[in-house]
Amino acid sequence: KLPHIDELYVATDVSVSERGDVFVLGKVFNDRVKDKVKGEPNYKYEITSYSGRSINPVKYSMSLGDKFLQNMKLEISKDNSLICTGFYGEMGAYSIKGCYFMIVDSETKQITKRSFKDFSVDFMLQDLSAKEEKKAKKKVEKGKDYELYNYDLKDLVATEDGSFYMIAENNYVDVVTSMRTDANGVTYTTTTYYYNNNMMLVIKISKEGNIEWMDKIVKRQRVANTDDYNSYALFVKDNQLYFIFNDREENMLYQGDGKIKGFRGRSKTAVVTVVEMSPNGDQNRKVLFDSREERRLLKPNINYQPITDRDEAYLFGAYGKKNSMITLKLK
Repeated sequence: KLPHIDELYVATDVSVSERGDVFVLGKVFNDRVKDKVKGEPNYKYEITSYSGRSINPVKYSMSLGDKFLQNMKLEISKDNSLICTGFYGEMGAYSIKGCYFMIVDSETKQITKRSFKDFSVDFMLQDLSAKEEKKAKKKVEKGKDYELYNYDLKDLVATEDGSFYMIAENNYVDVVTSMRTDANGVTYTTTTYYYNNNMMLVIKISKEGNIEWMDKIVKRQRVANTDDYNSYALFVKDNQLYFIFNDREENMLYQGDGKIKGFRGRSKTAVVTVVEMSPNGDQNRKVLFDSREERRLLKPNINYQPITDRDEAYLFGAYGKKNSMITLKLK
């Protein structure tokens, strides 16, 4: 049992070490389950470990001084160190202004490596639409803080050379309710949920624990009443990252300027894109297959890559009531 009042504790991640130790990451709230109270952080991150070598669980309190940790991912290294990474911000519970990385000795509870980096204004403005960029620049010119909103830390990837990649995705849900009255005076209400999964952030951390570089992968997805076809699948081979998602063919020509076409859940206008990202951040974007010809869309969240054979990956496709398995050869 976790050593907290259940109502004030939310577990967010679980990792198991090669020794069989279990580490549970969670938020511990002060008096109510709310991220901020009167503008101030109302929680702290805490890791609880369970080991066969100890009767009682061991707790690790995680903090970066005055930085508000918006989210955190946990991995356990081969030497049983705790790898903690995520984003921090200042303006609210859903905005971020930088990233951090920590290595914690599981025996001494001491932070042996800590690094963090604010996002530059240029990075935050990168690949915004013309309307979004204009609004953001106006805010910056007035001397106001600008942060990124609605980014979810999705993956922390450890590679063969000892480095790490943080991957985050911009996602949120719009709810639109409309009303109509028929000829008999009967009123009908319709509610539509629009699932938005957009830009991705990729941040590389060296094996020494330093934040090396950060970049964005351009993507816009907005689908009504389902998120089955949104987001991305991620595969790793030889320190190379492969991001695969439903997209529009027009975006193959995107070079940092112009409009990004949005995927709307229709195979008639869609392609499945693969973005290959090298260890130094170079991107190669190309069409994996044309959904209009293949008559299937990708369901990115259903995927598998064998641990023993990184040359192959498996994806799930669907069109209407027909489902299919896609085998991908990674070069």
